[in-house]
Amino acid sequence: MIGFGIMLLAVYLYWESSKRYLSVFLVFFIVTGGFQLVPTDLMVLSTIGITKTYDWALVYLILLLVVEPRIILNLTIWKDRNGIALYSGVLLFLLLYNLLFVGVEVQVAIRVFRNYIFFLLLFPFVNLPTPDFIKVFRLLTYFTTLASFLFCLQPLLGHGILAGAPELLPDEGGGLIRFYNLPYFLVPVTLALLVGKSSLNLRYHYLVLTINLVAIVLSQHRNLILSIPICYFTFLIIQNKLNLIKVTASSVAIVVAFFCINYFFEGRFFKGIVKLSESFNEVTPTIIQYANLSDISTTEFRRLHFMERLYYVQADVLKSLFGIGFLTEDSALTKQLSFNIGLLTEYGDIIQVDTSDITWSLLLVHFGLVGIAAFLYFYWSCLRICYSNKDQALFMLGVLYITNLLFISFFGIDIVSVHTITLLAFILGFYYSLKSHINQKSQPETQIQQYAS
Repeated sequence: MIGFGIMLLAVYLYWESSKRYLSVFLVFFIVTGGFQLVPTDLMVLSTIGITKTYDWALVYLILLLVVEPRIILNLTIWKDRNGIALYSGVLLFLLLYNLLFVGVEVQVAIRVFRNYIFFLLLFPFVNLPTPDFIKVFRLLTYFTTLASFLFCLQPLLGHGILAGAPELLPDEGGGLIRFYNLPYFLVPVTLALLVGKSSLNLRYHYLVLTINLVAIVLSQHRNLILSIPICYFTFLIIQNKLNLIKVTASSVAIVVAFFCINYFFEGRFFKGIVKLSESFNEVTPTIIQYANLSDISTTEFRRLHFMERLYYVQADVLKSLFGIGFLTEDSALTKQLSFNIGLLTEYGDIIQVDTSDITWSLLLVHFGLVGIAAFLYFYWSCLRICYSNKDQALFMLGVLYITNLLFISFFGIDIVSVHTITLLAFILGFYYSLKSHINQKSQPETQIQQYAS
C-alpha cells in the first residue's frame, strides 16, 4: 500500500510546476523500492497485479496520460534522431510477433514487454523546469548515499539491511560475506561525485564520495571496481585534462588501491583476472554440452551461457532475427528449451531464460539481432546526445555512465535494468527541456553547473 500512496502523491505533485521535481523524485523512489530502504512487501500490491515496485511507475505514466494525453505526443522527441521511435516500433513489432506467431502467453509477453518500455518516462520528465533537474539529482545522491552507508554495514554485521539481500555467500577466501544488493544508483552517483565536486554543490562532498567508493569496494565486484578508473580516465581524456603528472599519479594510486583491495579480500581480485585470461578458449557445442558448472569460473560460466544461446538461435533464421520469444521461466514455451548452462533452481532444474549474469544472453532470447540492433541504436543515440553536450554536468555523467554500462554488460544486466533506463530517460528529459528553452529563446533561470575542478 505504501507504493500505491506514493504513486498517487507523485501524480498529484506533477500538476504543480514548482513541486514537479518532487513528483519526478518519487518516481525514482518507487522504481528503486524506496531506494531499497522499504521492505518490498510494503511497496507492491499483488492483489491487483503489481508484483514489482517499479510497476507503479508505469501506473503513474498511464494516469498522467489519461489526464493529459498530449504528454506523449511530443513531436520534438519522436522526430529527433534519438532512437526512441525506432526502438518503440521494434518493441511493438516484437510484441505482436510473439503473440501472433510464436504463441507466447499474453500475460507472459506483456510482462516481458513492460520491462523494456520505461524510457517512455522521458515524456513526463521533459516537462520538469530545467533548473529542477539538478534538485532531483541531489536528492538521488543523498538517498543513494544513505543506502550505500547501510550497504557497508551489511558485511560487518553479517546480515542484510537493504531490501533485496540474497542468500549470504561467503567470499571465496573465507573473508567478508559478499552482498549483491548494491544501491541501484551507486555507480552514477559515484561518477558524478568523483569527476567534479562543484556539480552538485554538496556540503560534505568528500564524505559522501568516500561512503559510495567504500560501498563499491565492499561489493567485491571486480569488474565494477575496474570500471570506475576506466570511466575516470575517459573523463580526463574528454576534458583534455590528461597530462603526464595526472596519469602517473592516478596510475600509481589505482595500482596501490588494487593491491590493497586484493590483499584485503585475500587475493580474490587478481584470481578473477587470472581466470578471465584463462577463459578465452574455443567454445564448441560439445564443450557446452559436457560442461560441469562446478568446475568453471564465473567468467567462463557467462561465456558458455551466451554461446549456448547463440548457437541455438543460429540454427533458425527467425530466432536469429527476432529471438526465441518474450519468455519467462513460467512460460509453457520455456519448458521446451533444454539449455545446459544456467543457474539451478531450488528443485535442481536449470534456469533457461532468466539471468543476472550477462545482458546479451537475455537480449538474444527476447530480442534477437533485430531487437539488439534497435537497443544498441537507442544507447548510441543517448551517448551521442550526451557527448555533444558534454560541457553540462548531467550530460558528462551520461557519457561516463553509458561507458560503464557497456563495460559491465558482459558481467551483469544493469544496462537493461529498469532503474538504468529510468535514469537515462531523466538525462534525455533534461536535454529536451533545455532544448525547449533554447527554441523559445528564453534562458533558464540558472545553468546546471559544469563539471570543473
